[in-house]
Amino acid sequence: MDTVALDDPMKVADEIEAFIKTLPSRTAVWWGLLAAEAACDNKPTAEEDKALQVTWSWVRHPTAKHHMVAHTVAQEYTTETAAGCALHAAAAAGILEPAPPGANTVADRQARSLSCAAVFLSVTEAMDEGLEFGYAQLLDLGKRIADNMVPWAADDHQPNHHE
Repeated sequence: MDTVALDDPMKVADEIEAFIKTLPSRTAVWWGLLAAEAACDNKPTAEEDKALQVTWSWVRHPTAKHHMVAHTVAQEYTTETAAGCALHAAAAAGILEPAPPGANTVADRQARSLSCAAVFLSVTEAMDEGLEFGYAQLLDLGKRIADNMVPWAADDHQPNHHE
């Protein structure tokens, strides 16, 4: 993918949107989850925390059990917040263990779109919190996730707000 001028937020946002479409849905949901965590400065409200915890469980183990929980809990949330979008993305992605190679189903595309919304909303929410990060930082995060530099294995990451 061509390098864009990181000082042009619209071009970076376009690159985020194009880049997320190339990712497996689990990776996209992981990116949306981390963006949502960052947007609340890793100090989520109780409502955000529930959505983030359920999404985190699904990312670690996208099994039937975690999908059912994500699907059920997602019914309590809108897609008007980064945490809600990340949760809905996990619910949309479904059961991914074992992970289907190169899947590009409607559910995968929906999960990637909702993850993209989580990334975009996290910038707005961060600005509302007075935090200083934007599209360029989140694009960098997404690329590090895609390069396996930010793993989701149970021992490698715990949600930051619980450390």
